[in-house]
Amino acid sequence: MAHVCGTYLWHFSLLITGASAAGYLLMLGLQEAFRDCDISACVGDPKALMWKNTINCTDNQNNPLRRLRDTLSRLSTETFFGPILFSSFRQNFAGEISLLQVVEGTFMQCDVSICRFAP
Repeated sequence: MAHVCGTYLWHFSLLITGASAAGYLLMLGLQEAFRDCDISACVGDPKALMWKNTINCTDNQNNPLRRLRDTLSRLSTETFFGPILFSSFRQNFAGEISLLQVVEGTFMQCDVSICRFAP
């Protein structure tokens, strides 16, 4: 039995889970990108970190945006949202997202357009 999930709640759930996964990936990317860098001149200021070239890295690659972009493009990980691996076009191509939603007390296995009762 299939149930089409065209409700506001369904789309809102996808938005929240996607944003959470993106935030998690950004955190992983930032940790890895600046692991071998002295960022003390930024004093916790994200604008200084990303826009003012105030970092000093052991590999002399001191462009913060390039470091973060390159790190994210190499990132391969598993999240609650599914696997993450970026293509050369910076699109996730690792696989389908996985999402379970509870609808009126019943677990539903969902993809972007349809939900099915989970076994």
